[in-house]
Amino acid sequence: MTHPDRRPRYPWPQLQAPLIWAASLVVIAVAFFAQQLAQDPAASPLHAHGKLAAQTVAGLSAAPLMTQDRIELGLISRRAAALPAIAHVRIAGVDGQILADTGALSATQGAGDEFSAPIRIEGAAVGTVTVTTNPAARPRAPVWPWLLALGVAALLPWLLFEAQRLLASMTAIAAQRGQPPAVADAEVAAAPPADRGQVLVVANLLNQFSMAPDTRIRLLADMQDTIDPHAARYGAGAEPLETSGLLLRFAVDETGAPARVFEAICAALVLARFLARQDDEGIFRLGLHFLPPGTEAEPGIADTAMLAATASEGQIMASAEALAQLAGSEQLVTEPMNHPLGDDLATTGATSYRLGGLAASHEAALAQELASLRASLETATTTSQDSARGEGPAV
Repeated sequence: MTHPDRRPRYPWPQLQAPLIWAASLVVIAVAFFAQQLAQDPAASPLHAHGKLAAQTVAGLSAAPLMTQDRIELGLISRRAAALPAIAHVRIAGVDGQILADTGALSATQGAGDEFSAPIRIEGAAVGTVTVTTNPAARPRAPVWPWLLALGVAALLPWLLFEAQRLLASMTAIAAQRGQPPAVADAEVAAAPPADRGQVLVVANLLNQFSMAPDTRIRLLADMQDTIDPHAARYGAGAEPLETSGLLLRFAVDETGAPARVFEAICAALVLARFLARQDDEGIFRLGLHFLPPGTEAEPGIADTAMLAATASEGQIMASAEALAQLAGSEQLVTEPMNHPLGDDLATTGATSYRLGGLAASHEAALAQELASLRASLETATTTSQDSARGEGPAV
């Protein structure tokens, strides 16, 4: 009779579906590779032995075949068939006439593997040698992979159970000492902030396919260095969007969606006007979209990039979802547009708005922001040039 407080020697009652699945997966994987190894005939020594025997008999049969010496050919075939791994040897002439035929397979042995080699005299084929291996000499499949699979399958659930029990014991000890487990601390530290939605701004590089790869990479890197300080002024993050442009994320904070969307529109308009007057070879167009809380970001980013492709120079293309977050659109200069690929837009819909600017009362602030962005870029460029000239020793 088992004591109720005694832990069972093997945890069958505690097994769960993931543990059984893991054990079954190990068994199937090991059995599969063992079967493939056992069924590969080219990897067996008998296969190499039969091929070599056929070539050897063909080489020895060249001289007697030239003189039609059947006695010598029969002697050669009998010597080859006397080997344990060879069951049958047949030597035939160029016309198919059998000149020597030695050995036979019994009905209980079954058929062996045949290997043929041509008999050549001065490069011309004058006959054929066919060697049949003895199936009784085939190596048996190894047993150790199957035993290993069974052993791993038997031990894996027990090891996983013991690891789980040890982790629970360490957690209980830490709780008794008044220290929370380290795993719990990591989970609390990694907890993401509250999701209130986000505003996406994509600066799409329209002429990316006409550029050389190194030119495109350099242009995007320079643009990100320029945009990073501008995005930081609005509490946004800038990141490369593969090879198609740049992405700005404006997370909605406690101020709420209306204020955050308006800030993102202002930042995007300043950026659009700044990129429109650059003298480099890049052609950028901007799109803006609002993602509500709990929405997957990847489809929204792709739709925002498609919106940006239809924007005009110095303007941005905004989704209807973004403008719906504002209290009113009287502070924006907008023009409704229908996207030509509306059926392919999964999150924005076909209706969008081209934003040319803000109301007159806000345009002065945009002009000031644009001047500040240009001044900061010129200052950074001048500082970089002075540092480059000052690297050498003074004369």
